[in-house]
Amino acid sequence: MGEPVSIREVLRQANMTISPKSLPTIKCELCRGSGHVGYGFCECEAGQRAATMRADEDACWVAEFRAHQYVLANIPDAFQDATLDTVDIPLDLEKGMFFYGGIGTGKTYAACAVLNDYLAKHTGRPQLVKGEIVGCIGIFCDLINLWDSIRASYKEGSFGEADMLRRAKTVELLVLDDIGAEKPTDWVGEKLFQVVNTRYNSRLRTIVTSNLSPSELVKRWGDKLTGDRIVSRLQEMCEIIHLKGLDRRLK
Repeated sequence: MGEPVSIREVLRQANMTISPKSLPTIKCELCRGSGHVGYGFCECEAGQRAATMRADEDACWVAEFRAHQYVLANIPDAFQDATLDTVDIPLDLEKGMFFYGGIGTGKTYAACAVLNDYLAKHTGRPQLVKGEIVGCIGIFCDLINLWDSIRASYKEGSFGEADMLRRAKTVELLVLDDIGAEKPTDWVGEKLFQVVNTRYNSRLRTIVTSNLSPSELVKRWGDKLTGDRIVSRLQEMCEIIHLKGLDRRLK
């Protein structure tokens, strides 16, 4: 992924501009009606108008980039409106979280509420890669779908594994949904450990959901999957939150 660039630089490199409104002809001995002095804006009326137009232009691109973040985040349709206001649990938003509990107790909803809140508060910085504006800061990752997608890339010869795992390893906020639901194999354990260990070493926030408690995960994975090492790191990275109650989907 390319180096972070400013919104203005993204516009310049992508050869995209927003047509400005015509400035009125205002005589100013300093800027001669252009509104610009050096790299800044003049204090005259033309300068004030030019500064307002620049701010509106940048705000437009920030809004568009923020909307782009939600697309890249891959949040399921059912949880795109999830909010922290409806999550009745204490949340330490500076730390990762491990939500576990029975089916339908709101684990995925709570995780997506945290992700939605993060996306709303952190715009991120746009980057230009191969002519496209990119720069994802948060991702929802259904683990079963992730493993299936990687396996499919092997069959298709598309070699997409590195890119898929790279995003999971490096994104600012990652939701790992339904850990423990996948079939326990050496391959799954190896890939999951790579993701968790990289994020642990980089101190990146990770939100986890599971039907199993940390101790139950260790038993399910067993030593051959280095389950104890995965869980040990998750317990240090995350606040463990047990969600109780009946299946909300059946109400």
